Formats: sequence, structure tokens, C-alpha cells
Amino acid sequence: MAIDRRAQPVGEAGRKARTARANTWAAELAPVIAELQRAGVTSLRDIAIALTARGIPAARGGEWRVVQVERVLARIKKGARTKKGAIPKGRSKSRKPAQPIE
Repeated sequence: MAIDRRAQPVGEAGRKARTARANTWAAELAPVIAELQRAGVTSLRDIAIALTARGIPAARGGEWRVVQVERVLARIKKGARTKKGAIPKGRSKSRKPAQPIE
């Protein structure tokens, strides 16, 4: 999924648009990541390698990095949205192995 960077809204509207795209991207990746985890690919590094090997580009294109996988998993895990439709603020700084998606 390529993201078109032209004519992006700015300010609060831009933030909301980026958040919505990131949430959609994470939701689309959830089944793929769950499949990898069921197959025994559990570390963040191994998930990044597997996504790249499958030809799935990272959100901005190119190869997956550990931090990108960690952030996508956090979005998937938090799944619950606030009233405004955004994921609650705050993120984990831990580097623990990825938890399986249920």
C-alpha cells in the first residue's frame, strides 16, 4: 500500500488524516502478522524480515525495521478507539518480543 504524499492536509486535520491512514494500515497488516506469529515468527526482528521477504513495503516504502513492527503491533493491540477515532496517546518503549495477536 503506497501512501500519496501530495496535497496532504496540515495542522489538526493533517494529524487526523495521518492517524486514520496509520490505523487502516495496521488493520490491513493484522491478519498477515497473526499468520506469521502462528507460524512461529515471534520476534520483532523476524516479523520485520518476514514482511520484507513477502514484498510488503513499510508504510513509507522500503524494508521493515523493528521499530515499525513494534508500532504497528501497538496500534493493533490498542485497537480500541477514542471518541474522535484516534488511538489513545502513549507508546511502549520496551523491546520485548512481540505478543501474539488474538
